[in-house]
Amino acid sequence: MTKLTSQLSAYHGALVATKTWLTRQEAADYLGVSVSMIDRQLRHTIPTYQVVKGGKAYLFKRDDLDSLVEGNRVGPDEEFFI
Repeated sequence: MTKLTSQLSAYHGALVATKTWLTRQEAADYLGVSVSMIDRQLRHTIPTYQVVKGGKAYLFKRDDLDSLVEGNRVGPDEEFFI
């Protein structure tokens, strides 16, 4: 069962990495944070797109998430690889 779970997780990660638009859950998975972190903090930082005007469903552009991460870099990539 663990092997299947691992394979499904890898498949989900690969699928999210190819999508242009991500749901709140997918955005949280992509960034490695909780959905509540997306709701509390990041929705004010990341451009958010409503699926239906007045609705509660939001989408995030993967490129915007990448820009957020890149803009908050604290050092060169080499520091993270020992």
